[in-house]
Amino acid sequence: MNKIIRVAIYIRVSTDEQAKHGYSIDSQTQRLKSYAKEKGYKIYKIYADEGKSARSNISARKELLNLLNDVRQHKVDRIIFWRLDRWFRNIQDYYKVQEILDKNNVDWECTDEEYNTTTSNGRLYLNIKLSIAQNESDQTGDRIRFNFENMIKNKKAIIGTRNCPIGYKVEGTPKDKHIVKNPDDEDFINDLFSKYIDTMSINATTKFLSEKYPNYHFVYRSIRNILTNPLFYGCYRDVENYCEPYLTKKEWDNIQNILKTKNQKCKTGKVRDYIFTGLLTCPECGRRLGANGSVRTRPNGETYTRANYRCPKHWTDGQCSNKRVLQENLIEEWLLNNYKQLLQEYIYQVDEIKEQIEKKDNSKKIKNLEEKVSRLNELYIDGLIDRKKYDEDRLRYTNEINNLKQTIEDVSNVDIENIKNIINDSTPLEIYKELSIANKRAFWNSFIDRIVFCGNRDYDFIVYLK
Repeated sequence: MNKIIRVAIYIRVSTDEQAKHGYSIDSQTQRLKSYAKEKGYKIYKIYADEGKSARSNISARKELLNLLNDVRQHKVDRIIFWRLDRWFRNIQDYYKVQEILDKNNVDWECTDEEYNTTTSNGRLYLNIKLSIAQNESDQTGDRIRFNFENMIKNKKAIIGTRNCPIGYKVEGTPKDKHIVKNPDDEDFINDLFSKYIDTMSINATTKFLSEKYPNYHFVYRSIRNILTNPLFYGCYRDVENYCEPYLTKKEWDNIQNILKTKNQKCKTGKVRDYIFTGLLTCPECGRRLGANGSVRTRPNGETYTRANYRCPKHWTDGQCSNKRVLQENLIEEWLLNNYKQLLQEYIYQVDEIKEQIEKKDNSKKIKNLEEKVSRLNELYIDGLIDRKKYDEDRLRYTNEINNLKQTIEDVSNVDIENIKNIINDSTPLEIYKELSIANKRAFWNSFIDRIVFCGNRDYDFIVYLK
């Protein structure tokens, strides 16, 4: 009596193929069922990976994984599929799966193509076919990547609104889509960045947003993803000015520096705040110092946190020679003793920048650059320059304009009279003592860019102002 062969029907179709060539799940199913009936096979199960490319990682083809699991449990004797490219277009993955089939004495058949893997010529022919299929797939992938890169370079969207981060949406025709701000989410995003810059705490920001916007459901990780996404300062895949930003590049860089040395958890499991998070810089490697805190107990039984700063490159992987640990209270003491001099230096710097802006007449320079952009547009429209030259020059002029405008804005926002009042007033020290850690941090961050320890035993610093 002939043994009944149990077969597994494997079907794969990508959405694009189904639309273009009619390789639908149904059409493949009917063809394979008819083939199994003609051969007298018993169909054990149908495995269909829909919307999956043959070049997809094996782990992404769930039905293929289910099939291999059944192969290992000896539930099937043979696998049938329509054509070889439905099975694999990648030689390496093909042989990984073939090894599993060989170990379990399972073979395969194509309904519309003939292969003989028992001879050297048959195996050579199979390798050639797989190589051709892989090359076709590679070329298709290259064309898609090239098209996407060109679209991104021209500041066109390659995603839909559903895949945009909150705060943005896609507008335009299918051939000319662009990412723009979503007015429904603008207040939420502006409040998110404003609150984080103010508190430097993701937890505090998350809590604030959940109370103000109960319809938005965001957790710690979601907020962190937004804070680290360069799209929010208008950059996508290294293309600047890709879309309208929520932040300046300077503001975004400052947030990244803060996140790198963000509050660490102490043994109690509670997140501790630190006054100089993101400000202290290692004099050896230039990296921002990390902060940690140890819980101490005073003689009266009261507990407090002793905060320290140290170079993570030395203490984590030994790649920096700076092993010095700096105490927060001593840094604070030094700054309070020197803050009036620092603020006076800050005023001198701002006055100097203002003088330079007036001498260079930056407003006139901005106007000249804007006129150059306008003439550049006319040259491109008239066909006198190619797209590459147009993109390069336009990006250069736009960056110059943005940098000049940002410098003017930064300087104009400085309240010199208020700073002078702080210098001349004797009360700020008393007020400072009553401030929360978050407000102390905001005070120092308002005019200090970074602090570098330069002493040996005694605490001494070089302070770089914004």
